[in-house]
Amino acid sequence: MRRIRLFTAFAPPVRAMDAIRPAWSLLREQLTGIRWEPEEKLHSTLKFLGECSEELIPEIVDALTVLCAEYRGEIPLRFGNFDVLPSRTRPGVVVISIEDPTGHLTRIHERIEAAMEQIGFPRETRSFRPHLTIGRIRERNRPGILLEKTETVTFQSDLVPISEIMLVASTLTPGGSIYRTIGRFRFGKEPPSRHSNPA
Repeated sequence: MRRIRLFTAFAPPVRAMDAIRPAWSLLREQLTGIRWEPEEKLHSTLKFLGECSEELIPEIVDALTVLCAEYRGEIPLRFGNFDVLPSRTRPGVVVISIEDPTGHLTRIHERIEAAMEQIGFPRETRSFRPHLTIGRIRERNRPGILLEKTETVTFQSDLVPISEIMLVASTLTPGGSIYRTIGRFRFGKEPPSRHSNPA
């Protein structure tokens, strides 16, 4: 039985990246000892499923299709500023914070948690904090400089909408993770009928 590593996520919209790039470029110039993520890999994880059997993929796809179809409309989000996780005293990654002013993203996250729990995936115990991971810290002996730069290089996007989420497979390699999108699920898109019409 083949195993596969999965997560659900959404990608930053084009308008968000237009706001992110100038500030991110400036931050990269001012910080060393960080492995920056390629732009094409940026995403915000909604639910990390971990390693599971490939046989579960159809059930996961069905659940995501249904819950996204039931959500009408796009979700407006605001991207900015920079921060570090998991904590300011023990920074491991550099992130871009995401503001969810309507609370709709949090509700989608909660529905994904409930749907995946029905399939057998445990609920996440940490509080939901949407973000984009943009860099992984390799040198952790200068947290003061890191915090100073992430606080002084600031930006904020306008409200930009997302209209879909993704199911992504992740393969771990010595050079980093390789992502493959298994499915995209648009909000408000009705799932296809399982039954053909009678002739």
